[in-house]
Amino acid sequence: MTIRRDAGISRREFLTRIAMLGILAASYPASALQKLRSGTGTAVSPEWADKDPWLTLAVVQEQMFPAGDTIPGAGDIHAIVYLRNTLDNPAADGEDREFIFNGVGWLNDLVREHHDKAFIGLGEAQRETMLRQIEQSNAGQNWLSLLLTYLLEALLADPV
Repeated sequence: MTIRRDAGISRREFLTRIAMLGILAASYPASALQKLRSGTGTAVSPEWADKDPWLTLAVVQEQMFPAGDTIPGAGDIHAIVYLRNTLDNPAADGEDREFIFNGVGWLNDLVREHHDKAFIGLGEAQRETMLRQIEQSNAGQNWLSLLLTYLLEALLADPV
């Protein structure tokens, strides 16, 4: 098991990213969000997104960054597609990929110990509880921090 101690971000950097997120969300046109939600957009979910570890990662992302009435969530910005494209890039950090995939295994093992099912089978409140429990360990905190970093990159990156 690899424990990453350098994956966290500073409080100042986190607050700066959140402020940028707020500015971006306020400028996001509601009509574009409605188009995404109504299914009239052109984006189609790739077939790999329905299989683990990607399915679990997509559910974690949505739990960490849920959609609001006028604010896009992880699913709306296709954060899982961004994550896969980034991790599949030959220039990507192989340690990040391994750490993220190991984290999915740790998460599902913990959930099975408590609930006898995988993370994706839990309700929203149970998911939140399990993520809060994972957050208590150093490795879990680093894993969630790394996922949040990629999620914010997906939000702020060029859609191309």
